[in-house]
Amino acid sequence: NFVATMQPERFTVALSLLFLVPAGIGFYEAIQNTVRGKSTGAIIFILCAAFVLLYRPVLEPFRLFFNNKWYHVNCEFPQQITDLLGFLEKSTSREGRILLEDSEYIKYKSPNHEYFGGHLPALFSEYVKREYLCGPRPMYPIKHSYASFTRGVLFEKNINEYTLMELKGALNLYNVRWIVCWFQDTKNFLNQFPDYIVNIGEVDKFAIYEVKRTPTFFVKGSGTVTADYNRLELKNIVPENNEIIISYHWMEQLKAVPEVPIERVFIGGDPVGFIKIKNPSNSLTIVNSY
Repeated sequence: NFVATMQPERFTVALSLLFLVPAGIGFYEAIQNTVRGKSTGAIIFILCAAFVLLYRPVLEPFRLFFNNKWYHVNCEFPQQITDLLGFLEKSTSREGRILLEDSEYIKYKSPNHEYFGGHLPALFSEYVKREYLCGPRPMYPIKHSYASFTRGVLFEKNINEYTLMELKGALNLYNVRWIVCWFQDTKNFLNQFPDYIVNIGEVDKFAIYEVKRTPTFFVKGSGTVTADYNRLELKNIVPENNEIIISYHWMEQLKAVPEVPIERVFIGGDPVGFIKIKNPSNSLTIVNSY
């Protein structure tokens, strides 16, 4: 599994094409040297053995390429995704995050990419300007993968193992206002709390829920946050005990304008940590200075 994570199957086709010419030359030379001087029966046996040994690493990737739409270049969204994005644009806002239940190819467990053969959640923010939690590839081996939701596993814990109090704490910490899910076990779990998590619509396999909570990106203190690429605008800041904590991951390269120290604080098991600022002014900007 570790090797599969580091070398996803989609790279197999590209690598096979890249090495096709030198591999073909090498294979030809190897076969020619092997069969030289051999009888017809021995040559047939050698060729059959070579086919059996080389079928999977050489020919199987090409079979996958032609038989599966996953690897075909496609410049259009499936209609179901277009409909889902339209629903999100009408029914959500930027006051809170949209928690997306992603999917991942795991042979014998999750044999399909639920977003129609691709990692389309990566493009959601480009088409509908919202803040999203999770996606597009939650299984990469980095610390930030903790904040993911994949096939019923929320923040590295099966969603069915959450109590309502634990779930509320997690959704508050990440300022989740809406949830999009496709896994039936997830739907069954969320449907247990109709007074807190309300189903507001269905688009194909996807269920969209609204979380009945007051949204805020401030974990401590209060104010407003406007997020853009590599930039956070904080206004109307009211600190609590002379400090604020916001629901955004800390990075070493972050810089505040006007300049104030940005600290890292760990909350709720998140291994990356969140942004903490002491003695903030009424408004400030946080930028990525890398």
